[in-house]
Amino acid sequence: MRRNQAGDRILALTAMALLAVLPAKQAMADSGSAPLLARLTRVYRLASPAIETDGSPAFVRRTLLLVQQTGVVGYDHANIALEEICPARLEADQLIPPRSVLCSAPVSQSRKVFPVADRVCVTAFRLSEATDRLSIYLIECGAGARIRTDQTFYAMIDVQLPKGSLETGSLAAVQSEIAKILVPEGSTAPRQADEAKSETVSASGPEPVHEAPPLPAPAPASQPASTPPSPAEQERMPPPLPPLSASAPSASDQGTDQKTDTATDTAAIPAANALPDQAAQPRTVALGQTVDQVAAILGAPSIAGIAGGKLIFIYPQRFRIVFLNGKVIEIDPLKNS
Repeated sequence: MRRNQAGDRILALTAMALLAVLPAKQAMADSGSAPLLARLTRVYRLASPAIETDGSPAFVRRTLLLVQQTGVVGYDHANIALEEICPARLEADQLIPPRSVLCSAPVSQSRKVFPVADRVCVTAFRLSEATDRLSIYLIECGAGARIRTDQTFYAMIDVQLPKGSLETGSLAAVQSEIAKILVPEGSTAPRQADEAKSETVSASGPEPVHEAPPLPAPAPASQPASTPPSPAEQERMPPPLPPLSASAPSASDQGTDQKTDTATDTAAIPAANALPDQAAQPRTVALGQTVDQVAAILGAPSIAGIAGGKLIFIYPQRFRIVFLNGKVIEIDPLKNS
């Protein structure tokens, strides 16, 4: 009996530890946007952390959403730090995928571009009233009620809201922007309605075009009988044209001359008009460089993480590089072990 109680206690402590390290994020907002965030999470219920029967951490699926535009890129659990580094951005109704060199560094099995109509769940919202920006944290959701944390992909979308949307607390305005990229399963999205209308037109065929009836063909003119001209008519006829002179250049000769002139003119262009070589890119990591510049020089880091609002790249036996606001602020050489 004591052994069973001790085993249950160990299992409970293990479950609490696993819940503590789950990648689920807490919904955050400025103090003025907190009421809006509460209403938002009631409409889009967040996937909640849970523990499987075998002790594996998982998410419980809540509101299931369908992707409406291509451009959302997700990363597996081993590359979850790229979720915040490589968000897709909704600007002017267009979803822009991440284009950083670092964001395309993981192998294809570690990243996924979510197709249209792919199922996703929201794990967290973040609202910034100062910038009128909404950040949506997503995971890929299948048909099951639970999703293991090591068997899904993590993505983030930054939505630029109309100015003042968060200050006024307009839930309708925020929902309108979200509907451009995510809609609840079973709802009719504007894009889906447009596609259905297009398919209906294609199935029924194009509208008939009313053309004017063709004009009747003219009656064939009667051919006069071929009779030789009279002597008087022959005198009034103009003399025949003289034959072409053998010295006149033919069309093919003229084309050859033109080609020769063109080749000569092209060869006569001085080499000074050639474009100069582009300046060589820096090959040394330095303070102030961007994430893309560092990734172009050193490649993708073996370890990437976020601590205290700073992005940290680890290149084993080479460098530890710290970024703040997208710029290098610290470079620590790592000694060989």
